[in-house]
Amino acid sequence: MKVIIVGAGEVGRGFASVVCGEGHEVIMIDNSSKLLKRVAQSLDVMTVQGNGVSSELLRRLAPADLLVAATGEDTTNILACQLASHMGVRQTICRLSSEEYFNQTPDFFPSLIGINQIIIPSLECVDKIVRCIEHRAIIEKILFKDVGAEITCFKMPNTSPLLGVRLRDFPDSSLIGKIRFCGILRGGKFIIPRGETVFATDDDIFVAGLSESVMELIEWASGEKPTRKGDRIIIGGAASPIGRHLAKELLGLGYDVRVIEQNIESAESLLDELGKGLMVIIGDPTDKDMLEEAGVSGAPCFISVMEDDEDNIMSCMLAKKKGAIKTVSIVNKADYGVLFSSLDMIDCFFSPSSVGVNSALKFLEEEKSRVLALVNSANSFVFDLKVEKDAELCGTRIADFRNLPEMVFAFVVRNGTMLPATGDLRIEAGDRVTMISDFDTIRKIEPYFYAKG
Repeated sequence: MKVIIVGAGEVGRGFASVVCGEGHEVIMIDNSSKLLKRVAQSLDVMTVQGNGVSSELLRRLAPADLLVAATGEDTTNILACQLASHMGVRQTICRLSSEEYFNQTPDFFPSLIGINQIIIPSLECVDKIVRCIEHRAIIEKILFKDVGAEITCFKMPNTSPLLGVRLRDFPDSSLIGKIRFCGILRGGKFIIPRGETVFATDDDIFVAGLSESVMELIEWASGEKPTRKGDRIIIGGAASPIGRHLAKELLGLGYDVRVIEQNIESAESLLDELGKGLMVIIGDPTDKDMLEEAGVSGAPCFISVMEDDEDNIMSCMLAKKKGAIKTVSIVNKADYGVLFSSLDMIDCFFSPSSVGVNSALKFLEEEKSRVLALVNSANSFVFDLKVEKDAELCGTRIADFRNLPEMVFAFVVRNGTMLPATGDLRIEAGDRVTMISDFDTIRKIEPYFYAKG
């Protein structure tokens, strides 16, 4: 597949790294020679310095299978998609900062001007944050809505009945038959769980299955119930699109939402827009007195969504010190994710640019194998591989796999139904197997999924 990416920023680079890993031909366009040089040093892509909305340039690079317009300018992205569609590019994906361009007129669709799909990273990031608020232990949740399944990462509390237990000795036989432990992040290292693996304090555990089964496991392992309506959620900063959307979403879900915002005009605008039910405190979220006034002590969750990453770190650390049960932050600069992951006082974090990459991946055309999502907390990927007729795995029980590299299946989708990847399950032609892995491992196991010859 030939892919053109307009914009060499974080979203563009992130998407390029995935499609390059899948072996596709990638062309990156940007006006900045500095950004293009950075891309060329790390990825096998063709870089073109120039204007992504130049009809002459796009005509020269076309035809192509896909164009992703990922600059920071909405109008540039819209025009790039429109021109690309006119030049014969088969599919276009447009990054936007908000819904305002296409939600005002009911009969005006993006497809009318050559845009096949839209991604709005700020809205997707809000969705990610809301999912992790559902339970104190949840760090990240990846949904597969078409089959009602999910892969969720949760932190093992020091009071869990799983502590010190070997996986093969899991005490609830009915529950273990419905879910699959598909990874453990321990001390920054991703571990493939086996029967002899012993669960330890502060493990970040990845579990896959139907959504209700995964939540049942998390409740049992943590000893706690999900977050309830009326629980207090505090947001540090609301001037950004993420802050506004998040406050609106949480209010709609019935939470007691309190916002700390130091910009008076933004605070008043937010209060005018959302009105009843929202408490707005004018002040600095990095000020401990403001946190105390908002009721941070004992609050189920404090979320920092400011535009400065240092402020987000400081506010989360202060909130945790002042008694917040869970702290969540956005990371504006994706490269800082390594720093955030090393901070114990920040329970989970999300990068809008990484979330934007995930959004774009959902719209890639189906391949034999493909990346479904980036796993934020483990710096890995969720892969989906299709089993072809006469492949070596056909008819084999999962428990009998002997030659595959270190990896574990999360679940299997057969005829639109999710099946837990338990040892007794026999793989059939047409199955789609989902797992957490990396590109090197996937390349090693792909031959087992494809017909010989």
